Amino acid sequence: MAKQIPHEEYIEYEQKQVSKDFDRKRMILKYEKTVMIAIIVVVVLIVSATIGFLVYRQNKPIENQAINQTVEAPPAGFAITTKQVDIIKESENKYDAFLRVVDSDQNWGVSKLDYKISLKGADKSVVGERTGVTYILPNQEKSIIELGIDTTAAAASVTTDLQIKEVQKLTESPALNFTTENLAYQVADNKSKVTGTIVNQTLFGFPEIMINVLVYEENKLVGYNYTTVNDLTPNQKRDFTVFWRKDLNVKNPKIVVEPYVNPFNSQPFLDIYSQGQMLEY
Repeated sequence: MAKQIPHEEYIEYEQKQVSKDFDRKRMILKYEKTVMIAIIVVVVLIVSATIGFLVYRQNKPIENQAINQTVEAPPAGFAITTKQVDIIKESENKYDAFLRVVDSDQNWGVSKLDYKISLKGADKSVVGERTGVTYILPNQEKSIIELGIDTTAAAASVTTDLQIKEVQKLTESPALNFTTENLAYQVADNKSKVTGTIVNQTLFGFPEIMINVLVYEENKLVGYNYTTVNDLTPNQKRDFTVFWRKDLNVKNPKIVVEPYVNPFNSQPFLDIYSQGQMLEY
């Protein structure tokens, strides 16, 4: 006959078993919680590191580009200078002005040059002004003519102010060849005029060509004027005429014709000669 375990011992035994089972489950839950926390921390670290790496990779080239990129600019001291300034009185309180500007740099041209011509009276106060915008190629001299500047009093002198706004580097300073034919100076009805023919000997067609006409008596500049012709294709010829409302009174006139085009507005020209983009100066 089997020996019967006393009831009290049996109860004690069951309690110990329950306690052991509870401790085991508590330990399992504790380790599971620790493992879950560790997994969450690892996942967060991995995600954070990945995001940080992606942000770094995305921003790093921009930083390197900003650090390493050097924008080429004109050399120190680059400037457009005024070589000659002249005014001619046309009528009471009305004057014509002439100035010659120079770009002595071999590579940098100015695609936008602001200028101001100030006529001054005997007391050096400004009695009349004219502003304008022009351009100039590298290694070029260029004349600027402004006609009919109104003044509040007689002008005794003239000053100019030049401000470079945009520059463009060119691979070389190209010669834009325009020749003239059949130049003639005439006086009719007490008015002077110059006639001639311009020939486009460049490789480019241009929508507008400005023609400055200068008239000298020996070495003295006695008259200047300008006109424009439109849409001149390569090897095309076009007649032109400029008038003065008075007789310039020259016995042996020397006529100088200076054609100018704005090549910075010609994409075919820029495709060949430009080096980089136009820059604000």
